[in-house]
Amino acid sequence: MNSHDLAYGPGPVPQFSETNSRVAATLAWAVLIIGLGLFPIGDFLSVYAAKGAAAQGADARISLLLRGVTIAGLTASLMYGFRITRTGLWRVIAFAFVLCATFGSYVLGVLAKNELQEQLIFVLKVFAFFVYPAAMRMLSDRRLRQVESVAFVSLMIYGLSIVVGAALSIDMFLSYQADTHIRSGYKGIIYAQNEAAALVVVSIGFGYLHALLRGWSWRTILLIGCMLVAAPLTGTKGAILGALAGTCAYFYSRYNAIKATFFAALILLALVTVAASAYFFLPKVSAAVDLSLRYFQHQGGRIGDEKILTLLLSGRNLKFANVWDEVQKNNYIELLTGGHPVVRYMVEIDIPDLVLAFGLPIFLIYFGALAQNFARGGSDRQVSRFTQIFFWIVVAMASTAGHVFVSAVIGPYLALVAVISQRARRSPRACGPRG
Repeated sequence: MNSHDLAYGPGPVPQFSETNSRVAATLAWAVLIIGLGLFPIGDFLSVYAAKGAAAQGADARISLLLRGVTIAGLTASLMYGFRITRTGLWRVIAFAFVLCATFGSYVLGVLAKNELQEQLIFVLKVFAFFVYPAAMRMLSDRRLRQVESVAFVSLMIYGLSIVVGAALSIDMFLSYQADTHIRSGYKGIIYAQNEAAALVVVSIGFGYLHALLRGWSWRTILLIGCMLVAAPLTGTKGAILGALAGTCAYFYSRYNAIKATFFAALILLALVTVAASAYFFLPKVSAAVDLSLRYFQHQGGRIGDEKILTLLLSGRNLKFANVWDEVQKNNYIELLTGGHPVVRYMVEIDIPDLVLAFGLPIFLIYFGALAQNFARGGSDRQVSRFTQIFFWIVVAMASTAGHVFVSAVIGPYLALVAVISQRARRSPRACGPRG
């Protein structure tokens, strides 16, 4: 089976689409190569601009603009190649419904003018994910591998910015600065700390998928090693637990249960030993850990009856309680229609934020379409098992720490994981030999 079959499926293809597919695929390839190559630069400029504009409360949109241009280019390639499927049509309908609900909220006075703009950006970021895998499926195996190579480089830049930022104490790469430095952690060149944590977990999944398919190469070792170091440096529970879960997913996908448990325990013991040694022998590490512990203790002590939950969710359960009170006042109508002004006061957990913005029916369509990209099946059981476990790791992170499905940063790399695994499950030989 070749990439043409993967893009179109079995059966004859209209001649017009066949003629235009080469141009469309070339455009998609060029946009992906340029976009993935420039994303780290755009994110760095956004972080740099935000640091300088922090006193005025300004926001940096350089990276968002760059990603918007990339999505526009990929959409143009899809339209030129006439790659419209029944599934894609349902996604377009769902997207149109959410747009109507958002504008309806503005007309009814629920959303202010500035909130309308932010809510539209929120919606566009979420649905933009589907553009990436649709465009990537047009590429040949050779071109997809070229896109993967650029992704490796850009992910290494993100990971190194966290590691180097912590090693050199670069203020600009801190998650919290100046008088807001309430907890430790480095986000590198990514705008938000939780987005950095999600990208670390997705990067680890991307690296382990390559290890499953093609064996361990120097770039795979460097990427996974860098991200395993970066995970605790972000200062987030989600990055640490997600990195460990991704590592366990690799072992349980490749080996039997006994062998996988042994390797997972060995890795966990090594990481705990390194972390404990760093805490006891490196003053900077112990100071950073103590600062975060005081922060989490403060969060956990805000409500006695829910101390553990508040600690685990960093107070997001308190935000959810406040938002739920507002939904109750409107007789829960937003659960059906969507259009709730989530940008005004976000829960910062993806699932409730998306349900309130989209409405439960549209959210179920969205989530079903998302899960379809990671569905099990095919000839490669190891890849199928790993992809399925990894997807639920990502869902768990989105359901607790947030900033995953609503992040413009995560989309292209998560899409790469989906497309690479799909192609491997359908045509293992196309992905190269295993090591």
